Amino acid sequence: MLLKRIFERRKILSLFLICILSRVITNISYYEDIDSLRFGLSAIDFNVLESRPHFPGYAIYCFILQNIFNLTNDIGIATSSIGGISIFLIILYSIKLFKLFKLSDFEYMVLILFLNPFIWIMSNRYMPDLFGLSLLIICFYYLIRIIKFNEIKDFLIFGIIIGIQCGVRLSYVPFFLPALFLIFNVKVMYSILGFLISTGAWLIPLVYITGYENFLEIFKNDTHGHFYKWGGTILSSESSLKIRLYNLIEYVFVDGFSFWAKNRNWTTIINSIFILVFFVSFFKKVFFKRKLKNIKLETVITFLCFLSYFIWVLLFQNINYKPRHIMPFIPLIAFMLNEGIRSLSDVKTNRAILLILFLLPNIYITSNLVIQHKKESALSQIKTFLDEEEHKQVVVFSDGLKIFYLDNTLRNKNIKLLNLNKRNYEQLKKFIDLDYKIYSSMKLNELSNFELEEYFFFHNPHVNRLWSQLKLYKYE
Repeated sequence: MLLKRIFERRKILSLFLICILSRVITNISYYEDIDSLRFGLSAIDFNVLESRPHFPGYAIYCFILQNIFNLTNDIGIATSSIGGISIFLIILYSIKLFKLFKLSDFEYMVLILFLNPFIWIMSNRYMPDLFGLSLLIICFYYLIRIIKFNEIKDFLIFGIIIGIQCGVRLSYVPFFLPALFLIFNVKVMYSILGFLISTGAWLIPLVYITGYENFLEIFKNDTHGHFYKWGGTILSSESSLKIRLYNLIEYVFVDGFSFWAKNRNWTTIINSIFILVFFVSFFKKVFFKRKLKNIKLETVITFLCFLSYFIWVLLFQNINYKPRHIMPFIPLIAFMLNEGIRSLSDVKTNRAILLILFLLPNIYITSNLVIQHKKESALSQIKTFLDEEEHKQVVVFSDGLKIFYLDNTLRNKNIKLLNLNKRNYEQLKKFIDLDYKIYSSMKLNELSNFELEEYFFFHNPHVNRLWSQLKLYKYE
């Protein structure tokens, strides 16, 4: 028994080290988009009022990020370290869930999760989503334990993790709306207590350093803004429900599992065929072998949790441009693939061969995406391009978000940054007369008579969908 425990601990330690090292050696050294910049800046100087990061502040994630950054003095290593810990927790608690549901042969799912291209990219991105996903899996594990065993400690831990999740990735909390049925259990008071303790531990200091009135104002403004202005929800976006549904499904499979799409590498076709075969095998097992008999409460709650999150993302998240919102579906699909592989053959050797054949194109796709991720995004390329501009008088016109990015990343002190929407012809003419080089992120019709050069910047949209193609127009 003792030898078995030692062996198990060594396996867990080995998994932990592999997860950390694999992510740290693939860390990135640039700010790839606006959100990444805000989180990167928060490691140096946390200030929600100045969008470092944006509301709701992600206080626990930023606290951990700051402390690791202070040790490493490298935002890429700090972020990837958290990413490595996150994927370790996702795998560990997915295994625990397998055992809790009395399922075996979870090794296939472990490899699928570890090598998942989207999870790998997100583990290196300067954002809290993957850490939030790990907390979601842990929290879900304790919810299932509550259903099966009804123990006080599980209620308490469930509440504590929900509170921590609010300080890491608040938008994952709607996943647990079906857990409201626990209100009829007297032991739920322990969950409420745990939630209040863990939430208070980060919320009270956040309100204190931000100021109560400031916090209340930013809460009202950003909440209203998310739902009705710039949050990409059904209330603020022009896209129809049909388009949003299509985008959600596309992101789950094309971004989440590297399905084939137009202009993608041919290996994604092979990958897609394997996934489809495993899916057919899984659903055949579930529906045609009568596995739906005697459905247990934990299975119903699992379905309702994913349905709750699906509706939340479909209606109230930016599903037009940000695939990261689909991440909670990745472990679910990895489970389906695992069970699909198992049901194709009763012989372990045959299953192993199938898994290897599936993972070969997967490894190729993931490694290529990770390598491409290490190269600068289109936005970061513009920053590098402008840093190398040797002219002494340069002005750049762009929208507010890109101006914010450039203002916080440019080292070239010769560059003035101005909002594109506030320009006028007299101002432009003055810059031309003073021998300024003028760059703009869109064509300036006022300067149509002047010499124009176009510069193109792009990155693989399956690494990051946001601003994958950008242009700069130069006038002089």
